[in-house]
Amino acid sequence: MEVDAKDVDRADQTQTASTSAPPLRDPRHKLGPYTLREDLLLAQERDGIITFCYVENDGQPHNMIYLIGLKNIFSKQLPNMPKEDICRLVLDRRHK
Repeated sequence: MEVDAKDVDRADQTQTASTSAPPLRDPRHKLGPYTLREDLLLAQERDGIITFCYVENDGQPHNMIYLIGLKNIFSKQLPNMPKEDICRLVLDRRHK
């Protein structure tokens, strides 16, 4: 099997391309992944994909759905915190 000089050059280029860092196309790439993620989320908020709303425990069914979902998120993220404490804090009617 003969090895052509062009094949060797292509192999060298492929090897150096795979070991070197990818070219920076976006100048914000230097800021890090969290900044890029935040930019994406801000754009989604501006486009109406993500919305934020104020929710309080006023007894309305749609607010209770949001609060129960929030309670479940806290329960997953804080497994050592008692569920009763999470429920007491999230569903407190005096909390604004």
